[in-house]
Parts: sequence; C-alpha cells; structure tokens
Amino acid sequence: SYIDLTKTCTHSTETFLGWATTSTITSPSQLISSKKIPTAAQIHNNTALETTTLYGIYTIPITVSATAQSKVYDGTSLDASESGNAKCTVTSGTLNSAHTLTCTSSGTITHAGTNTKTLGTVTIKDSGNNNVNSLYHITTANSTLTVTKRNTTCTSASDSKTYDGTPLTAAGG
Repeated sequence: SYIDLTKTCTHSTETFLGWATTSTITSPSQLISSKKIPTAAQIHNNTALETTTLYGIYTIPITVSATAQSKVYDGTSLDASESGNAKCTVTSGTLNSAHTLTCTSSGTITHAGTNTKTLGTVTIKDSGNNNVNSLYHITTANSTLTVTKRNTTCTSASDSKTYDGTPLTAAGG
C-alpha cells in the first residue's frame, strides 16, 4: 500500500503542514504522526530493505487570552491599550520556548463596574524576529476590565461616617 504524500488535512485544532524527516524538525511538539516510507528505488526494485521515516507536521494548537486588568476608582480610565500592561497570555497549549508573543487589546472603563477587554491582533515571532503565526492554530479569548469602588470617609466638625449615599446628620438635632 502507498501513502499519498501530497495529502493535506484540516482538523478542528490543527492543520497538516507537510512531511519532514527528523533532520528537518524544528519543533517536536508539532510531530503528531509518522510513517515509514520506502524509497523510490526500493519500490522500483520491489524491495523494502530500508525505509525512511517521515513525520507529519501539524500546527500547534494554543489559546491566547487577553489578560484581565483591575484597579480602584480614581477618576481616570482603565485603558486596555495602555503601555506596560500585559495584554495577553497563552492559557492553553505551549508556545515554543524560542518564540515570543505580543498582542493588541482594546477596551476602557472609568467608573466602578466591568467592561470587556477585547483581544485584537496576536503575533508570534521567532528569535530572528520572523512572524511564525502559521505554525500555530490560535484560538483567542477576551477578558475583563474591572474598576472597584473607592472607600471614602466624610468628616465634619462634630461627626464622621463612611460614605454610604445617605446624608450625615448631627446627633440630637
């Protein structure tokens, strides 16, 4: 029986990229299947003394999620695109150790509550700064921006209380 080496297939979490020999493998986590294939000369001579192992190389399935952000209300907005904020992380699967992940995200909130932090562009680069997104099957997930209420204490000349939305009244009058 012969194997069609030109066949490609797509599954829900991975895509067949092609065949390779062990000397051409760059990411062992991409190896999902292997087949021993006789050389053309062996097939022609009807001998099968030696075989070459070919490895099916597939995309690596990963999930990249926007990183949740929160802060206590201070009157300024919490902005998902501010510099210095971790925009995303790999939450399922494994990124090749020689690859780096960068993302864009959007969303903003100012007052106490929550809002969606939307994950935008996901870029994976190798050590040579080449885009290697095609080696991965990337699933993305949004996250949350949260602003919590700030505790406020009001003090008058004769009394004090923690703010609760009701007026401070003087005792006895």
